Amino acid sequence: MKHSNNGSAVKRRLDRTQVLEAARAISDISGVNSLSIKQLAENLKIRPPSVYAHFAGLPELRRELALRGYAEITQKVTAAAVGLAGPQALLAMGHAYLDFIRTSPGLYSAIVPSPDVADTELRGAASAWLAVFYRVIGTFRLSPDDAIHALRGIRSIVHGFGMLEMQGAFRSAVDRDTSFVQVLQTFIAAIEHQALPEGQAAQPPRPIE
Repeated sequence: MKHSNNGSAVKRRLDRTQVLEAARAISDISGVNSLSIKQLAENLKIRPPSVYAHFAGLPELRRELALRGYAEITQKVTAAAVGLAGPQALLAMGHAYLDFIRTSPGLYSAIVPSPDVADTELRGAASAWLAVFYRVIGTFRLSPDDAIHALRGIRSIVHGFGMLEMQGAFRSAVDRDTSFVQVLQTFIAAIEHQALPEGQAAQPPRPIE
């Protein structure tokens, strides 16, 4: 830390983005629920009260991490689907989803819980990334219920694979990415067989969950 000519320490100047990035780094190690004001202040080399100059407390920090997480995962799965359709798009999006878990575990931990129904901004951000999957699933001509089942199924597969991998599972020499592709392809093939008969129009989709 720099010192002034009279020997007194120069107060470190931080902005909101720097505090949030430090919170993200802590969350990447052990999840957003492990985040504490004390540890954040220690990592930033500031006093705990200084954190409150930027955020009201842990709930606001976790909410901002969730908003960042939703924005980043929406961008990743959208980019993955560009130029693709149907099964190929869904497989590419599944890979992007898993990559997000691998590279941004802290942000991912912030977006796993469903947002408070009263928080319209957070709910909208949560719906945005699921809507990308939902639009592609819509091309499979599923019934409204089956579309919801398919969305839940893909989330369960990717989340489960990512969490097991994060916890040190899959230690065999067999390639993990190959396993992931096979599981996801099997699921996609299954939902293809659930398509409504030609000429039967699908009902308007229900709200995304």
